[in-house]
Amino acid sequence: MKRRPFNGLLFETGGGDSVVKQARHPSPGNCLALDSAGDLHIVGFTRSADFPVTDNSSLAGGLDVFITKRKSDGSAILQSSLLGGGDDECGGGIALDARENVLFTGFDSPNFAVTPDAVQTSFQGGLQDGFLTKLSADRSQLLYSTYLGGSERRDVLLGLRVIRSRWRRYRQL
Repeated sequence: MKRRPFNGLLFETGGGDSVVKQARHPSPGNCLALDSAGDLHIVGFTRSADFPVTDNSSLAGGLDVFITKRKSDGSAILQSSLLGGGDDECGGGIALDARENVLFTGFDSPNFAVTPDAVQTSFQGGLQDGFLTKLSADRSQLLYSTYLGGSERRDVLLGLRVIRSRWRRYRQL
């Protein structure tokens, strides 16, 4: 496979001050993912009260995570939501599983949404804990969400990768 160098901007769009905030993030991880249709899934953070959403989510306070799906050519927002607690939450990594459920990571503060089956159901202290969250492909359901952190300093999850593998069944002879 021969690769061509990228030498241009595909599209540019605004969205409150979120673009500026994401660009200033010290290590933004893998904040973009493509689905099977070529549509772009983006995770980041914003403090804009007018950030474009397609559901009834709103800014909860401080910085909140945004999860946005745009058409492959950038011409339209297909889905966009905000998720956060009372303080600062930042999205850091995003990936899609085989069913195109949306998984994303980042770091948060107390009062972040977690599911009852979470590995860690409560904030452990320090400045921030990491999180891992999974939404259904249509983003209508919170399938899983957990804190991942300890009691000291700052715990941050900035990347995420879903590894698709095939398991083979072997028969014993």
